[in-house]
Amino acid sequence: MYDIKLVKRAKLYSDAMSQGINPLNGDYVRDDDSLAQERIQHCMVFISQILENVITGGGAVKKSKASFAITNEQKSRIEISDEPVGVNELARRINAVVDASSMRTVSGTKIASWMVKNGYLDLVTIDENKTIKIVNDKSPCFGISVRDKINLDTGDTYQQPVYNKSAQQYIVEHIEEINK
Repeated sequence: MYDIKLVKRAKLYSDAMSQGINPLNGDYVRDDDSLAQERIQHCMVFISQILENVITGGGAVKKSKASFAITNEQKSRIEISDEPVGVNELARRINAVVDASSMRTVSGTKIASWMVKNGYLDLVTIDENKTIKIVNDKSPCFGISVRDKINLDTGDTYQQPVYNKSAQQYIVEHIEEINK
């Protein structure tokens, strides 16, 4: 934990220096001063942003998660089933083999959006603010079908796209591209 009072003062100093101002007297620095150099000022902006994160973290440095990464060995451990599964279940299986505590994970939404982008699903607006992904003519060729599913909140039945074994394998093979 850092002393917030000291961190706030350091942030004030870096904010001033990022604008070419001497933080001790409030005067603009001369053109030949190192604080007048644009590269130094950009660095001071960066430092100020880091200090702001420490301040908003209550004096602690918040660790951000690394980008998603997966090895071929991890891919080989992903459960691929003969039974078709929904996209969220497939995302859960992918995330089960990576270190989700230190990196960002894959979401079912990200996978399904990639499927829309590549023409394997269609995006349809059903309400003013709601869209759903549905199968299209290309879906069965890729290994996507539908199954009836019940919305537990409303009791309504809807059709959920599900992915057969070959579609699951294809997604796993392309997961880095999908989760950019």
